[in-house]
Amino acid sequence: MLRGQSDTDLVSAVRQAASEVSSVSGYSSRRSQRSGSESALSRRSRRSKGSRYSRRDRDEEEGLTLEEQQKIVQDAAFQRYLSTVKEDAKQAVVDGTTWKSTVKGGLDEEQNEKTRRRHLCMKNQQHVKEQIEHNKARRAETRREFIEAASLHSYPLFTETYIS
Repeated sequence: MLRGQSDTDLVSAVRQAASEVSSVSGYSSRRSQRSGSESALSRRSRRSKGSRYSRRDRDEEEGLTLEEQQKIVQDAAFQRYLSTVKEDAKQAVVDGTTWKSTVKGGLDEEQNEKTRRRHLCMKNQQHVKEQIEHNKARRAETRREFIEAASLHSYPLFTETYIS
């Protein structure tokens, strides 16, 4: 029992929980359908009729016992707890799925970046090789032109020069 609540607060809390449970789980007492004076009058009239009604009918008319009220309140609280746990579990599944897709997206992006870098490196390597070959060919052509140009001129042959 909660220490900060008075008896009237507890009774109203029990009635509220019982009405919540009765609307959800099918508990319906005839007491909630009648006004206070109506149910009291009905109880007195049924008691006076004696054994015509069974004990079960009298218990239904008198209302719920304290243990039954406590059980109803506990059941209602447990159902609320279960619903919040279910909602939390659903949210955890959604969060887990989102996280997995985020991680997978990051890994895919990394893989794509590696592939792109490798492709760029291979393309650059091919370009450098082409430049080297082009430079070799150009140097060979330049050397050939230089040799050809040098052979067109008549340079003096120093071996044939006579020194007298």
